[in-house]
Amino acid sequence: MIDERGYLIARGKQFEEDFIVADLDIEAVFRARLHDPRWRKESPLLGKTGWHQTKTIVSQTPDHNQKPPIKLRHITALEPAAEVYQALVLGTRDYIHKNGFKKVVIGLSGGIDSAIVATIAVDALGKDNVIGISMPSRYSSTGSVTDTQKLTQNLGIKLKTISIEKPFQAYLETLTESFTGAKPDSAEENLQARVRGNLLMALSNKFGWLVLTTGNKSEMATGYTTLYGDMAGGFAVIKDVPKTLV
Repeated sequence: MIDERGYLIARGKQFEEDFIVADLDIEAVFRARLHDPRWRKESPLLGKTGWHQTKTIVSQTPDHNQKPPIKLRHITALEPAAEVYQALVLGTRDYIHKNGFKKVVIGLSGGIDSAIVATIAVDALGKDNVIGISMPSRYSSTGSVTDTQKLTQNLGIKLKTISIEKPFQAYLETLTESFTGAKPDSAEENLQARVRGNLLMALSNKFGWLVLTTGNKSEMATGYTTLYGDMAGGFAVIKDVPKTLV
């Protein structure tokens, strides 16, 4: 809230429900507008909807006793990264609740993107409503598995581990004839992401959990993602957050 001179007199919490009570000198606002050329009769701004002042008479015999001024709260504005984080928490909570979901499921890789998405989800929904899924393969490092375990312990969320080795091997065997003579490349690598996407969506269908995807804006912009794999899901939490900010 600002006064007639444009100075801040009250600030609400950022990306949180809040209720602000402050003193506003209406007469001072009126006097300031008299000296503002934008409010003169010939100004085209006066013809625009929303620029007209409406005065409501609360009492014909107002109380003229001097009232103490309202003591204003002093709320410090959030730093840019903290403001973005609060916006992500609010946006995630609103989307999930307003679409009728109660729980979410996240594929955890041990990396920073899935870690920040899981953290946002816990702050938005509570730890009991977030399920983490670890889906290791023959190429998964020991660190990726242990980092995932440590993350879920720190957040206090449930962790399920589902190996993708069997379905991945089944895909390779099914494609053996079609891939004859071709060297292994990104096609085989992307199969892993697509197996994981299938498993997450199966859990979603079975239990009504919304799948949160973990791709950031930099990955989306450069195509560093797998179509029908790690892009599969219901809500991309950090889709507008570049990797540097993550």
